[in-house]
Amino acid sequence: MNIEARKLRIIKAFSSLDDIVKINQIESLLLPKSTLQERNSMLETLSGSWTVEEADEIKKEIEEGCEKIDEGEW
Repeated sequence: MNIEARKLRIIKAFSSLDDIVKINQIESLLLPKSTLQERNSMLETLSGSWTVEEADEIKKEIEEGCEKIDEGEW
């Protein structure tokens, strides 16, 4: 089987995948990792998305929801 036929076979198999773990694995093999500069740029884009009040509310919800232990559940 020539290289082009193999590529098409892989694309066809990939396009029908629903398994996110496998998709992540393939993606990590094929796509370059983002650089520190790219990650910082993404953070800058998201920075300021929430108001201080919204961020405080989210923080409060996380603290209240994540710090409760239901010992009857364990």
